[in-house]
Amino acid sequence: MTIPMNDVWTAAARLESLELVVDQAEQLLAETMRRALGAGLPLPQVARAAGLMPLEVLALTDLPAGTVHAAEMPAAERRQPTDLRTHREAKEAAAAMTQPALTASV
Repeated sequence: MTIPMNDVWTAAARLESLELVVDQAEQLLAETMRRALGAGLPLPQVARAAGLMPLEVLALTDLPAGTVHAAEMPAAERRQPTDLRTHREAKEAAAAMTQPALTASV
C-alpha cells in the first residue's frame, strides 16, 4: 500500500499546527501562574490548580527554586530536576524521578 506524498505533507502540517497550539497553551499557563504567584498565592496551591508539581511550576514559569521554601513541598518534590526548559521536559523529568531505573540483563 502506498500513501501519497500529499497525505504525508498534510499529516506533518497538522502535527506542526498542534505543536503550535500546545506551545501557546503552555505560554498562557506560565503567564497565568506567574500572575497568580505574583499576587501572593502559595506555590503548592498554584501547582495543585494546574495539575503540576511545584518544581514543574517553577520550571514552566522560569522562577528560581528559592521561590518556595523546601518545607512547603513534600519530600518527593524537593529534588530539583536540572536545566528544565519546557513543561514537557518538566513532566518527563518528574516521571523519570518516580520510575525505577532500568537495568540490562545479560
